[in-house]
Amino acid sequence: IMAMTGEPVILHWPPVVASAFMFLVVASPMAFFLFIPAPLPDKLLAGESFGRFGREILALFKRREVLIAMVLFVLPSASFSLTNVLSGVGQDYHAGSDMVSLLAGVGYIIAGGAGMLLVPLIAKKFPLRPVYLSIGVAGALFTLCSLLLPRAPFSFALVFTGELIFQTLAMTVATGIIFEVI
Repeated sequence: IMAMTGEPVILHWPPVVASAFMFLVVASPMAFFLFIPAPLPDKLLAGESFGRFGREILALFKRREVLIAMVLFVLPSASFSLTNVLSGVGQDYHAGSDMVSLLAGVGYIIAGGAGMLLVPLIAKKFPLRPVYLSIGVAGALFTLCSLLLPRAPFSFALVFTGELIFQTLAMTVATGIIFEVI
């Protein structure tokens, strides 16, 4: 909602009203926390709790799969930070602000959903670590090929949506790797 309405609201509404609206849009999901029960406090002293936590962290660094996952996540192979930049260059593709806002909102939902739904199908056939690296390579090739497209609104929509799909695939596979490690 924020991605779709942010620019028009900020540009056309009075600043106080726009600020209040954006605050409500961003803060409203936090209302769900009111319905999540809080865990009961444990009986350990803070020093004991932190000591145990420190030992558990050190134990993680002794596990091979944790170290491999950390190396994978340090590599920029699947960062896809371009999606965060693309909305600012819509005018270079002659894409209007309405189109950019629509793609940022609806595109995130559709492309993001598509990416998340593809991962379980892929994960049934291939191990996630090589898939993560493959997504990075395929995404980089997609980005490289996008340089050949004309600077037109259709190209912007294709590149933006493609980058969103690759970003979502990478983030979902990364989450899967984290769950495997846990």
